[in-house]
Amino acid sequence: KSLCYQLPTLACGSTYNQTARNSRVTIVVCPLIALMIDQVNNLMKKGVMTAACWSSSHSVKDKAHIMKRLSVEKEKPTKKASTKSDSVELTPIQMLYVTPELIETQRFRDEL
Repeated sequence: KSLCYQLPTLACGSTYNQTARNSRVTIVVCPLIALMIDQVNNLMKKGVMTAACWSSSHSVKDKAHIMKRLSVEKEKPTKKASTKSDSVELTPIQMLYVTPELIETQRFRDEL
């Protein structure tokens, strides 16, 4: 079943290849947080680093990080300093898993 939305997204470059900069974010609505996390983890194991999940159980810090990743230029990953001594690579998100409750909120829609 997950191939119905994963395959079109992957075909549009969500493994972060040449076509990634031309693709859009695919929103996957899933009622089960554990399933969303499992899907993202499985994609990451397969080398797809452009997937993420966002639910009400995520911290404010996690949500802010997702928003930064959603706004990253899709031409290349960037380094974003979190402190003076370390940096974190931000990879664009092209497949975002969300819960039905979250997508219904105006705040979420405004942030997208």
